[in-house]
Parts: sequence; structure tokens; C-alpha cells
Amino acid sequence: MNKPEKSAYLAESYIISRNAPRWQACDEAAWLSKNVYNCATYIMRQAYFADKDQFKQTGEWGKTQKRLSYKILYKTVKQDYPQDYYALPRRVTNETIKQVVRDWKSYTASLIDYYQNPHKYQARPQLPRYKNTRNGRNVVKYEKESVSRDKQTLGKGIIKLSKLPIEIQVGNLYKRIRELENLDEDVPIK
Repeated sequence: MNKPEKSAYLAESYIISRNAPRWQACDEAAWLSKNVYNCATYIMRQAYFADKDQFKQTGEWGKTQKRLSYKILYKTVKQDYPQDYYALPRRVTNETIKQVVRDWKSYTASLIDYYQNPHKYQARPQLPRYKNTRNGRNVVKYEKESVSRDKQTLGKGIIKLSKLPIEIQVGNLYKRIRELENLDEDVPIK
């Protein structure tokens, strides 16, 4: 009999108020992430409009849309919009581009389902939209590779976000992560 896989997620969230000194840096990063999101969305929309008629007829994307996989999209954003691409750490920018790809995959899946089962929908699915250019912000996703790996600061319970002047006091998070990594698979996590 197969045992179900065990997985554990350790997460902490921090609320940074608008009055906090870190707010400005976080807001700036969200603004830059929005710019990358809009650049990638623009490229995807242009490809969509180029292939729209073929999709309606055959249900399959043309060469332009198929060509815009994650790797091609991030290279295109990097080449066409370098000021936006390099404004954030590379891994953070790539996570934003992955978000655009996920949004478009979701859209195309719902569009295919719409054409096959129109009775399930109240209206035709809408294209992924741009973020507001004046007031818009986007999620800034820092993966573990984009966070400081300095054991001295991690041992003190401090993490630093790459390219941001922010240090976050996380308490014993580093110790708890090490404890989780050293656990045997059969030991339940409480």
C-alpha cells in the first residue's frame, strides 16, 4: 500500500504599513514588477492578435503564440525592455514573467473550453489585462535564491531582499527551516 506524500510549508507573513520606513522600497518594487508585467503582457497580446483568426478557425495557436513560451518571452522582454527587466533582481523579474505566462495559459484554456462548452459561461473569457499604469502594482515574488544567504545574518534571524534596502527580522525562521530539513520523512510535523 502506498503512503501519501508528506509535505510541509513554512511561511511567515509581515504587514508593512504605509508609515513604515520600508514601505517606499516595497512600493517601488511592486511598481517595477507592474512595469515588467505590462511589458510581457503587451508582447503576449501582440502575438495573440497576430494569431487570433487562425485560433478561431482551427482551435490551435499559430506560430507566433506557440513561439512565446516562457523562455522566449523572458528573452524578448530582456531584449526589448532592458530598463524594466534589470530594474529588479533577475529571478524576481522572471517570476513576474512566469505569472504572465500562467495568466495566458489560463486564458487560452478557458477560451478553448468556452468554444467547446459555451453553455458553461455567461460571456466569452476576457484577455488578460494590463495593470493600471498610474496606480497599479503587482506582486513581487522573492524565491529563496533572491533572498540573502549570509549565514551570519540568517543566524541572527535577519533576511535581506536582493536589490532592496530592506532587512526583515524573522526571529528563528532559519533555525526552524533547518529543523524541518533534518526531520525524517516518517515523523509527523505538528
